[in-house]
Amino acid sequence: MIQMSKKMKWVCGIGAAVLLTALLSMCSGGSDKKSSDSDENQSNESRKMEVSTLKLKGPHSSLFKVEEPYVLSLVKTPDEGWQVRVKINFVKAKEFDGKRYQPQLHCCRDIAYLDDFDVELQKGQYRYEDFSTLLVKEVGESEEITLKPFSWDKMSYSSAKKIYDGVRNVVIYEMELEPVKQESAKKKSSSSVFEDDDLKDIKDAAETASKILEAEKGLLDALGGL
Repeated sequence: MIQMSKKMKWVCGIGAAVLLTALLSMCSGGSDKKSSDSDENQSNESRKMEVSTLKLKGPHSSLFKVEEPYVLSLVKTPDEGWQVRVKINFVKAKEFDGKRYQPQLHCCRDIAYLDDFDVELQKGQYRYEDFSTLLVKEVGESEEITLKPFSWDKMSYSSAKKIYDGVRNVVIYEMELEPVKQESAKKKSSSSVFEDDDLKDIKDAAETASKILEAEKGLLDALGGL
């Protein structure tokens, strides 16, 4: 049997270590690429959620009702990464006081995705303008509205998928109508008063003119009879 010198053993040891490092690096690189590819190749998915899992909160939440299951979706967007969204068919449940409120909700209101234990998985904001179309409709009519998380929450597929799989409840907070601005109301009221005064002045002027014409006509008739 050939015995290796200490120098040869040292050289072989270094070579084996270098070879092992190279192999591990190649495996790691392949794994990362595979992970990246799998992330890129994932497709959108969705599932229906029962109405009982949706909670509407706020002073005017009773203006809206949801009568059928809504859709929870995991989607990839061109600019905002992967997102978890909900698409809900809202029905206008009753009318509101148009003298006190505008047909729109306050801006920048929150939605939240919760798990089985009501732990918040993600938060977002709904567009208050999306409800304006529904608010001017007749009672009983509906509007399909999509709610989504913050646009700057750019997530990978794995992060969004974890949230999507964990969602059990959706909460929409602070559903409150925008009040009519007092200045606008006063201005409108003042305008009405001025309009009424103007009409009265015009009417009075017309009556005065009519009386003058009648008096002139009477005078002319009297002069003609002389």
